[in-house]
Amino acid sequence: MIENVCLGQYIPGSSILHRLDPRIKILSFVIFMIISFMSGNIFSMSILILSVAVIILLSGVPLKVYFQSTKYILFLIFLSCVFNVFYDYGEAVFKFWVLTVTLESIKNSVIIILRVTSLMFVSSSVMFTTSHSNISFAIETFMKPLSIFKINAQDIATMITISLKFVPIIFEETNKIINAQRSRGADLDNKNIIKKVKSYIPIIFPLFFLSFKRASDLAVAMESRCYNNIIKRTSIREFKISILDISCLIYIIVILIGVVYCEYLMI
Repeated sequence: MIENVCLGQYIPGSSILHRLDPRIKILSFVIFMIISFMSGNIFSMSILILSVAVIILLSGVPLKVYFQSTKYILFLIFLSCVFNVFYDYGEAVFKFWVLTVTLESIKNSVIIILRVTSLMFVSSSVMFTTSHSNISFAIETFMKPLSIFKINAQDIATMITISLKFVPIIFEETNKIINAQRSRGADLDNKNIIKKVKSYIPIIFPLFFLSFKRASDLAVAMESRCYNNIIKRTSIREFKISILDISCLIYIIVILIGVVYCEYLMI
């Protein structure tokens, strides 16, 4: 059921992004973050949007899945940007009572929406096309230099992986509890805010109980498999950088150069 995919859930496939090395994907995402925050004019934003469209196409995941999994976060971003319209300086284009909308504030709000939406979609593409174990391997690889400070990179990577794995599970459990409560006659669509908060209390407590139970079961499973921070663990799959990975890295660097040119070198 690809329509019910949650944020952070892995979707098996054979697309170009699925075949990329997880280390290259994480590194490319970090570079893309720099690109998105550097973009500030119409030319660089056009490059940003075009690159996001290409990434979505290469992921092999339908666009509606991206919107479905990020719709609530995107709504909060849009809402915050709407309020941000009233807090800026510049030439006023609309004024009502103490509220003033300026051209500069509208421009900044649009840029923020495009930047954050682009980051959400690209981060989602990484999550959709990379299994949690591969993400753990990539994070552990990049954190290995911290071993000189006596920091165990494997443990940190494992904790991050478990956290990411629990996100879709919690969403799934929440939907199950909501459907169960509705089947028992719970009114979860009441417009009265006080009644609505009260109706969600029977959802929150079972969700906490199930989350702690899953965490306890996971801890028992790890202990039964002699998991500890002494034995050095290895990966079941050996990753090697391929021509496809190098091509992806070159692609993201070309985008970075294009954005830098549009922002600082274009007259």
